Amino acid sequence: MRVSQFICSVGVLAVTVSSSPARWFNPQWLEGRSSDAATPVNARANPQLRIMVAGASIASGYASSDGNGFRLGLEDALVAAGNNVEMLGTVRNGTMRDNAYEAKPGLHILEVMGRVDAAIPQISPRPNIVLVQVGANDLAKGTSVDTMQQRISTLVDHVCTAIPDVNVILSSLLPSGKTESGGVAYNAKLREVVDAQNKQGRHVYFADVHSSFSMEDILGGGDLTHPTDAGYAKMARVYADVALGIVKARFAPPPAPSTSSAAPETTSTSVPEPEPTKSSTSSETPSTTSTPVSDTTTETTSSSQPQRQVASATSVSATMSTSTQELSSTTVANLAASTSSPASTPSSSAPAKSSANTLFGQCSVLITAIGMLAWTIPLFAI
Repeated sequence: MRVSQFICSVGVLAVTVSSSPARWFNPQWLEGRSSDAATPVNARANPQLRIMVAGASIASGYASSDGNGFRLGLEDALVAAGNNVEMLGTVRNGTMRDNAYEAKPGLHILEVMGRVDAAIPQISPRPNIVLVQVGANDLAKGTSVDTMQQRISTLVDHVCTAIPDVNVILSSLLPSGKTESGGVAYNAKLREVVDAQNKQGRHVYFADVHSSFSMEDILGGGDLTHPTDAGYAKMARVYADVALGIVKARFAPPPAPSTSSAAPETTSTSVPEPEPTKSSTSSETPSTTSTPVSDTTTETTSSSQPQRQVASATSVSATMSTSTQELSSTTVANLAASTSSPASTPSSSAPAKSSANTLFGQCSVLITAIGMLAWTIPLFAI
């Protein structure tokens, strides 16, 4: 008799599934259901800063203990602020991984301009920030500050012509034990260059590494020109502040992460199911849990208790027919109700599943669920 009940239960499930195959195996319906629990991705990479440091010995990191000078501190500060940074140039030096730049000890302004002119065509994509730290060697050679002003302005012209939308940072000279008065005068001329360039619609910025610095930040002894490691670190902070100001003014900030969990709307082309016929022995209250199915099964089983006593093949067949009709209508109603409820709000006992990668995987889940139910129903019928 239990074998007959098992066969009856399997038959009921088969009829239930086959009553609306178009919906159970409709790819669009499956995709719509599985996408409810998916989290939309709405993110974009932070601004990509391509920085070329140009100049002479200080830009090279001369006399720093790691050979990085201010470049590593500058890069670290920009990365910590959420930017993607790439250091560019044809020269490499220092312990930092991204250690490219365009500088060489002993160069004058015109020589730096020549190196930058030669390097830019070799770099792709081109820099969007060029930081220039140069002038101490010109002063040491006795070049007038007016001539230095003209030369640095020409350097900016060359850079902005080669890269029309570039951002140029002109660095002041550091305090010096050898050419301090000339450095102060040149720094004032640099400000004039910045103002004149910006009036032409260019993007040129002044970085002051003189006002807040002292000779304590400069190497003593016979040097009196190059920074200490602490001095290089202070320079990095000044340059980073200017660069971050450029990012804020000229680079679109990344959008805030989306907090929306709504799934994309999906349109199903499946044929709507006819409303199931109400059963006199089934409950009309829809639910996404397994309780209504259990109650209905219990009631159906209870109503068929007298039929279980009949051993003839005809009685077994009649029992199978009656149970099939009752459970078929009830199961269809419950499944229709469960599929109409939002899947994006899972209960604590049924966590939301992630969408399957393929239609085959989704159909496999359905077949597995049917198999499990086929084994469960006879337990309530026994």
